[in-house]
Amino acid sequence: RSNGRRKWVARSAKPQPVPGETSQTPLEESAPSSNRTKGGGRGQKKWKTKQNETKDPSQGKHSRGRNTADNEESRAEERREERRRKRAEKEKQRKIALEQKRKAEEERKRQEAEEAERQRVLEEERRAREEEERKKREEEDRIRREEEEQKRVEERKKLAVVSLEKLKSQLKSEAKERDANLKVLGGREELPSSLTSKMGKTSAFNKKLRALPDHPIDQLVADFQKLNMRKYVPEMAVAISDIKITRGSDVAKCVRMCCLIHRRYEGFAQSLYSSMLRVFGIDFQEGNRKVQVLEGGDSDDEDNNSSETSDKELAMRKRGSLRIICELFKLGVFNDSLPILHVVTGVQVEKNDETLLLNLALLNSFMKCAGQQLTGLVPTSLSDSVKDAGEGCTLPERPTLVTSQVQDKFKTAVLRVHDHVQTMLQGLHKDAQRKRRRVKRLEMTQGEAPAKFLEETKEVHLAFDTLLRPVTTLCDLVGQRMPEFSQEEEEKEEELLEVMDLDVIGDDQGNGMFEDAETQAFYEDLVNINLVIPKKFLQGGKGDGDEKQKCDEDMGLGHGDDAKEGGEDTDEKGDGKVVTGEESVDIGAEDVDLTNLDSAEVPDDLKDLSQIFEADVENGEGGRGEEGAGTAASGVSTSGGGGGDDGASMNRPFDMLMLSVERARTREAVDELATQFCVYNSKASRHRLVRTVMNVDWRQTELIPYHARLVATLSQAFPDIGENLVSILWRQFYGLLKGKGQFNLGSKMRNIIFISELTKFGVAKPKIAFACWNQCLKDFANHSVKVVCTLLERCGRWLYVNTKSRIRCKRFLDRMMALSKAKYFAQEKQDLIENAYNQCLPSNKSAIVKEKERPPMQKYIRRVIREDLAQCTSDRDAKLLVKRLRKLPWDEECRVWVIKAICNVGRVKFDKLALLATMVARLNKYHAVGDTVVDAVLEEIRYGLEHFDYTMYQTQLSLCRFLGELYSCYMVDIQAIFDTLYSMITVGHQVDEKTGELISKTDPPTDTYRVRLVCMLLETCGIYFESRSEKRRVDRFLVYFQRYLLLKRFIPVDVEFLVADLFDRVHPGLKRLKNLEDATRKINKLEARAGRAANRDRLVKLGSGAAAGEDGSGFFFSFPSWAVGEGG
Repeated sequence: RSNGRRKWVARSAKPQPVPGETSQTPLEESAPSSNRTKGGGRGQKKWKTKQNETKDPSQGKHSRGRNTADNEESRAEERREERRRKRAEKEKQRKIALEQKRKAEEERKRQEAEEAERQRVLEEERRAREEEERKKREEEDRIRREEEEQKRVEERKKLAVVSLEKLKSQLKSEAKERDANLKVLGGREELPSSLTSKMGKTSAFNKKLRALPDHPIDQLVADFQKLNMRKYVPEMAVAISDIKITRGSDVAKCVRMCCLIHRRYEGFAQSLYSSMLRVFGIDFQEGNRKVQVLEGGDSDDEDNNSSETSDKELAMRKRGSLRIICELFKLGVFNDSLPILHVVTGVQVEKNDETLLLNLALLNSFMKCAGQQLTGLVPTSLSDSVKDAGEGCTLPERPTLVTSQVQDKFKTAVLRVHDHVQTMLQGLHKDAQRKRRRVKRLEMTQGEAPAKFLEETKEVHLAFDTLLRPVTTLCDLVGQRMPEFSQEEEEKEEELLEVMDLDVIGDDQGNGMFEDAETQAFYEDLVNINLVIPKKFLQGGKGDGDEKQKCDEDMGLGHGDDAKEGGEDTDEKGDGKVVTGEESVDIGAEDVDLTNLDSAEVPDDLKDLSQIFEADVENGEGGRGEEGAGTAASGVSTSGGGGGDDGASMNRPFDMLMLSVERARTREAVDELATQFCVYNSKASRHRLVRTVMNVDWRQTELIPYHARLVATLSQAFPDIGENLVSILWRQFYGLLKGKGQFNLGSKMRNIIFISELTKFGVAKPKIAFACWNQCLKDFANHSVKVVCTLLERCGRWLYVNTKSRIRCKRFLDRMMALSKAKYFAQEKQDLIENAYNQCLPSNKSAIVKEKERPPMQKYIRRVIREDLAQCTSDRDAKLLVKRLRKLPWDEECRVWVIKAICNVGRVKFDKLALLATMVARLNKYHAVGDTVVDAVLEEIRYGLEHFDYTMYQTQLSLCRFLGELYSCYMVDIQAIFDTLYSMITVGHQVDEKTGELISKTDPPTDTYRVRLVCMLLETCGIYFESRSEKRRVDRFLVYFQRYLLLKRFIPVDVEFLVADLFDRVHPGLKRLKNLEDATRKINKLEARAGRAANRDRLVKLGSGAAAGEDGSGFFFSFPSWAVGEGG
């Protein structure tokens, strides 16, 4: 205790040490002497050290504590210094790393820039080379075209020069002959006495003269030079006039003999002229200068009797006679042109019948022979030849044979016929166009035009084509250009579709009939069998020679008589026949075990096919595996074999080919299969193929497009394949649909898919698809609905886009939709019908939406508010965005852009609307955009309440959330919140007096969309209503809100959960009103209260007059009284 007391004294007194004196601490005084001396010098030394350390008498236990605190502080300072040093080192290392990264980035950018520059230079060099090559090619093409044009010009010039030289030589020879014939008019020489006039020789000469075309002209001239035919001049004239001219060489022979006879015997020309004119039914004597028409035409001549000579033979004789007359007139044998003028002016072309063509041919013969001399009209081809010949070449002069008056008569007669037939041809063209348009309209509206209209159109086109050639020849001979028949009056398909109120689908909207280019290539790019396969394999299997017969025998398609006849029909039973129509075809006979065949016995083409299909299987595109292959093999065996078992399925090389049909699942395999089938072509093999493609399993409809492509490819050379398949499918469809039981849905689907695919390939006409469609619409229920939907999903778009079937397709679609609305269908079938309709009608909207062109400043503002705000995670990030917006120029245009981007809250992420509200609050301190934004938001909410559009639902929810966030940022007054809440349950409402339900076009009784809006707004800002007055206002609104809920017919479960969560959050423990009477009673109590607090948010029940609306009927929920005035 003494030690303790001293310690206390020492602590309390705290004596101050005297300078120069040594003081002892209480610890030293209390220490026993034994402790000071014990341990020798070592202990004393340690004790002295402790004494030296404690020099201050005031240091004791508290001084050691202070030292410990100081040490801890110093150590903490050291630690802080160490941390600062480490941070500095880390910062330095970070800066070094950033600097290195920056340098590496700069180096990378520099290298990229250099690489880009190098690529740009290379690209420019490449473009320069391409441009140079293009210019070089264009120059080469231009030079080549010029050379070709020069060659064509030189060839035309050469031909023109040759034709002109030929014409000049012909005119020169004609002039020489004419001079010789005119010379004899002055007098003929005496006949030599050496000439014989024996009856036998003269009679033989007359016989030869009648058959002049069949004898050499030189022999006849030699015989004529030896005979004296003075007594037989009329007989010679009649003999020559009776010659049937069929070739141009016959005319030359007749003209030469007539010239020889005319030069030797007087009176021959007159007799010949009179005899030849009898063909035209006229008589003429050169001295009378008068043409007499014979009664009955040329009936006096037995050869010209109409009962013995047809009109065509008579026209041929007329053409030959007129040509001989014109040639003899040019050569001076005949000197009077009056009969020729009578014949030309008598050409009748008023009626469009066979006589018109015959008369045109007669007129063309006249123009070719003597048209230029008698009419003065230069043919167009001759004028072109003079132009092609170039300068220095002129049209050779022809001798004047008639006076100008007679020439004008000839010209007038020919031009009259030309104008008339030209007008007739144009009329036929218009008539053909009109009938073609009528047929096209019927095909587009009804699918097929009646046979009567088709026949009429065909007849008009045939008449136009028949008349076109002679009219073109006549136009050339008279020197007139053939008119171009314009297509302006021909109705285009687009115009017809516009008349029918249908959209025109162009090539710019995708690939038209098909979804993409690959699908289009699948259906349109087919192998041309006629070019790939030799013709000997494409002869239809009707006995194509020994080689083809041997091929069929090796293939084993027939046996007995079938193999000998090249695959003809047999009527034996039990040997596997395919029945199509009225024919039964043997498709199998003997069974051959293919497992025993060596590889050398298998044809190379089938080996190639096997390799292709094995590769497809390895790539995952093959068949169904061993089980599916076995099933297919057995199917081929039972259908094609003669009653064999499943083990002997692949009985021949051709069976291998048929087995490969089911394994063909690629375009290449199908095309190769089509080419290989042509090697085994016969009637039996084609029917076997039809049966094989028909036996596809209804569970494997993905094979049907490939089978249809195979049929379409082979139908190019063998049309009977497609025709037989379509016929079988149509009869099968009718049989399946005729059954009233709801069975065989898979078979129906397979059938309609096959018809759809064949329609897209063009094998089946669209009328087949429309016929199936029509049959289903007659009984539009059960399986017919699925069949129609499958048809439209497969080829509906093709039928609609095709201009030839679009109108009819649109009518069928309207009919189908009318039936779907008139009948009741389950939701599943209703969805099927709507999906098929939308699949059939291509959308008018483009798949690629073009971005609207906006200024760069507006794009930047939209990016900040939409994209950059979506990346923000805190209020600090939003503050940075506000700083970026404050740096904008903020003129009037920029202000509008910012407000529009803010108000379009539908484009902002829903969870970022709170940050957007804080941005508006901060931005309002500098640029006063808050009032405008709030007004725009309230206006958008009001517009959504007044217009019932489900597409605005999500945007309206975002607006309510944004409005609540603006309230939390003190941008909206509480009065505006309640205005909006009451408008959500009052705008556009009317209560039915009889039923007590709400009647509203913008808020149907079954719609709960406004309930979601109220819940969204109150959940966002209801937690901030903390004062008693605000809570009372919320309670009053909840009463009206509960009445609004009770007026709804049905509240979904999810909406009920939303309402329950709202009540728990806004007013926990509030008792819900159970019926409409309780809600009405409570509302009446609220409205009966006096005072401004109760009158502020009450709803007035209006009855009549102006307050109730113009009609004064019903009960309307009005706005609160404060919306009209403070006093209500």
